[in-house]
Amino acid sequence: MPVRPWNRVEAAKALEARTEADLANISLPPPHEYFRDIRIYRQRATDGGRTRNGVHVLSRHSLGNGDTQINAGPTIFRDPCENCIQFRSGAQLAFGVTLRFDGAQSTLLAYRFYLSLLPASGLRFVRIDLNAPKETYDPLHMPRCHMHPGFEGIHMPFPVMTPIEVLDRIVHVIEPHFTP
Repeated sequence: MPVRPWNRVEAAKALEARTEADLANISLPPPHEYFRDIRIYRQRATDGGRTRNGVHVLSRHSLGNGDTQINAGPTIFRDPCENCIQFRSGAQLAFGVTLRFDGAQSTLLAYRFYLSLLPASGLRFVRIDLNAPKETYDPLHMPRCHMHPGFEGIHMPFPVMTPIEVLDRIVHVIEPHFTP
C-alpha cells in the first residue's frame, strides 16, 4: 500500500486557516464586561485556594488606537513578579489580553499568558500566545496561536481559546502538574 505524501508546510497552512476561522467565531462582550468576567474568575480561583492573591493584580486600560488591554502583572514577565498571580506552589502567572470593541462586541486580537514555574519542576515556564493579527505568519515555525513549552524557540500550535478558557486551563490543568 503506497504511503500518501505528507507536506508539512501545507498541513501547517491548513491548521492556521482553521485557527483563523475559530478565532472569527469567538464573540466576547464589551471590554469592561469581559474585564469584570476575568475579575470574577480570578476571585473564585483565589477563594477556592488555587491562587494566593485576588483581583488586585488586574488592570484595564485603553491603548492609543482605541483597543483595550487587560493585564495581570507585566505583559513581558520578569522574575520576581510581585504584580503577578501567585500560586500556592510558588509558580507565578502574568498575562495580557488585547481586545477591539466595535460598539456591539469585542474582537480578540492577541494574548500572552506566561506561567513561571519553580526550578524543581524541570520546566522554567509555559507560555501561551495568540499573536496580534498581521499579513502573514510562518505557520510551520511560528503559528499565530502557539505554546512555548519552556523554550522560547519552540512554538507548538495551540488551539485558539478565549482568554478565560486559557486562564482556566492554566489554573486547573497545567499548573497543578507542577505543584509539589
